[in-house]
Amino acid sequence: MAASDRIQQPVQGYPWRVSFNIRSSATSNPITGGLTGLAGFISKDDGSFVSTTNTPVEIGTTGYGYLDLTAAEMTCYGGVVRVTASNANQVEWAEEFVTGNQNPTVAAGGSPKDMYTMLFYLWTYFFNYRTANQSGAFTLYKPDNTTAFVSGTIVNQDTQQAQGPYR
Repeated sequence: MAASDRIQQPVQGYPWRVSFNIRSSATSNPITGGLTGLAGFISKDDGSFVSTTNTPVEIGTTGYGYLDLTAAEMTCYGGVVRVTASNANQVEWAEEFVTGNQNPTVAAGGSPKDMYTMLFYLWTYFFNYRTANQSGAFTLYKPDNTTAFVSGTIVNQDTQQAQGPYR
């Protein structure tokens, strides 16, 4: 994974680069002079920790580095990634993460089950992958603008006249 491919937030099924630093328990500062025995571990959806496909990489001899997680390792709703070293007094680094879902699926007539799916629907809707009519019927399309992935009707829950684009 190239640094230029780096994304800020983890996404289900997409590679993700995480940055880390290994600190000394004696000084609380990053361990400099070179980390030894670097190893990465991941727990997906509260499962057991397993070794990561890629080995963590230290940047120079600064105690700072990065770990590239593969697309397969990111097929989860969230988890924990850990990096350890075998240096004396090292404190392992860990980070919890939650992934966003770029390809949500919802059963016909269903509703989104998480915030990320709902935000994806809204983002898609407001960025023109949609059709709608005055009665509130709508269809949301995948980015190819031809494949529909959800449709329904916007219902006014209010007894007053509908407001906004559907009045």
